[in-house]
Amino acid sequence: MSEPASATEPLGPAGGKAATPPAAAAAPQGPGEVLRENIVAFAVAVVMALVIKHFCLEAFRIPTSSMYPTLYGERDARPDGQEDRILVDKWAYLARDPQRGEVVVFQYPLDRSRNFIKRVAGLPGEWVRIQDGDVWVRHAEGDRWRPAPRPREVREALYRRAYPPAHPEDDGQGGTWWDAEEGRDGWRLDSLTRLAYEGPGRARLRYAAPLTVQGGLSCRDLRLRMRVIPRGAGTLELGWATEGGWKGRLSLPIGEPDSQAGGTLSWQGGAGPVVQPLDVVLKPGRPTQLEWEVVDGAMHVWVDGVERGVHAFERTPGASEGRQSLTLEASGAPLVVENLRIDTDLHYSLGSSRYRSELGSPQGLRVPDDAFLMLGDNTDYSSDSRAWEAGGVRLKDGQEVWWNLSGEQGTGPARVPGTELNACVDLDGLERRWHDEEEQESLPHRWITFVPRDHVVGRAFVIFWPAWPAFPRRVGWIH
Repeated sequence: MSEPASATEPLGPAGGKAATPPAAAAAPQGPGEVLRENIVAFAVAVVMALVIKHFCLEAFRIPTSSMYPTLYGERDARPDGQEDRILVDKWAYLARDPQRGEVVVFQYPLDRSRNFIKRVAGLPGEWVRIQDGDVWVRHAEGDRWRPAPRPREVREALYRRAYPPAHPEDDGQGGTWWDAEEGRDGWRLDSLTRLAYEGPGRARLRYAAPLTVQGGLSCRDLRLRMRVIPRGAGTLELGWATEGGWKGRLSLPIGEPDSQAGGTLSWQGGAGPVVQPLDVVLKPGRPTQLEWEVVDGAMHVWVDGVERGVHAFERTPGASEGRQSLTLEASGAPLVVENLRIDTDLHYSLGSSRYRSELGSPQGLRVPDDAFLMLGDNTDYSSDSRAWEAGGVRLKDGQEVWWNLSGEQGTGPARVPGTELNACVDLDGLERRWHDEEEQESLPHRWITFVPRDHVVGRAFVIFWPAWPAFPRRVGWIH
């Protein structure tokens, strides 16, 4: 079988290699040719950069505190004073709409020449309201209100640490934070984050400090996390209860999985007691990461990062649940609880007169089919869908001029110095001027509550700066 031509070398008359003609020498380029190539390369680079910025990715700087602590602005307390720089994916929503909980950049509805960044809270076509610190949604006017569900990574970004305290005032042993309800000698408080059960009788600890959010309000949603190290067979139970009579309980046996029945997740309140079996058994000598969430109208159980149980329950907006309590109860062989932490969920406020009152009413508001409700994570210091308001006038030629009225960012109108002209920046970001005699009437103030779909610029997905001097600093994904 013959070989491919490329696998052999041609032979000359005497059996030697054929002579290879010398390569042609490249003609030297003149200064004009070099300059032309450099100009073309530079122009291509500029065009590509503009194309990428316009259609693909763009970097933004965070100037304000409206998304703190998810994103740091220049006003936030930072030793170096550096605000976050982020990348925005402009392709993210070409094939789909923004989802609840995503952080998006959009054109500010009161000045489209400016970009704002907020979190998606209400979706197109939903009815929304803000009550008890939560966003509630329903899909039709007569449906039951339910807390808006959010993905786990979004909940993780919005939790605020309640325990251990940032500045504890006790002796560091947790004595003012935990009370022994039963079997006082059963638990030993080694530190704020390390508790030891010494056994063998049943003993219970109760979290003694009030579970509150900003303004001293009782929290509605919370998370309890810990690392459990059992020393032998027994049980561990976590309890949650409200003054209104609602109770949740997570019961986990400790032993060999083949010889132990699984745990249970139980709920009492509303429609009555519910007990859900869990295929979870803690193993003696094996550290286990345990996480229990009571959030968005559901209880979630996570074991070593895997969700092992979830139970949805009914909540009613405006219902008085009162203070909440947490308990730890153990029996049997000794065990150790480490890295103990309690988090409370972000509590959206709606008590100021500058906020749109309909968002807190029993009727709520319907999000248009092509728009979104946007809220900032720093709920007390965020210009978002709760507060966007516009003022306007109608001119005698029929034109209407509208401007921003939202707090300190209001932009007009104002008298142009040295003239008799009024001037403002309108909702499109354009400067408008007119004389007093051109005005026909003042228009009623108008709420601009929702962000149209075509105003969305893209999804914020990564913080790329500051990364120096202690890498990685703030670098990471945005959730």
